[in-house]
Amino acid sequence: MRHWVFDGSTEDAFWARLGIPAQGEALLALIRSGFPFCVFERLGEVFQLTPRQLRERLSMPSSTLRRRRQSGHFTPGESDQIFQFVQVFSHVCELWGGDVAHANEWMDTPQYGLGGRCPNELLGTAVERNLLLTLVGQIEHGVLS
Repeated sequence: MRHWVFDGSTEDAFWARLGIPAQGEALLALIRSGFPFCVFERLGEVFQLTPRQLRERLSMPSSTLRRRRQSGHFTPGESDQIFQFVQVFSHVCELWGGDVAHANEWMDTPQYGLGGRCPNELLGTAVERNLLLTLVGQIEHGVLS
């Protein structure tokens, strides 16, 4: 079990460890230019995911991932998708007090509030990611769904 604290928030620690600004002009510029490929590798380390698990959660074909590895960076659209994934997963980790292993377990477990689907099945679109963020917010505030 790993717990990180940076400025009082595990979420801040995730962004810092990934080398991604959580907001502001620096983030916008980085997304527009495309995240460097090393962000993908750091994601796996920080969120304790294999490259395959991470690729599946990002709905990224292996051929695309190979091309991004060769070019050294992601497209702006892919970078935005990665950013949104980090937003969701960091909130889930925050829900579990920074415990990445428990967060991964929760993401792999069917949830009543998602109609019996696993959260990992709902990472492919912005609408699905917003649904997950809403559920996490409801859980944080004790709202049963």
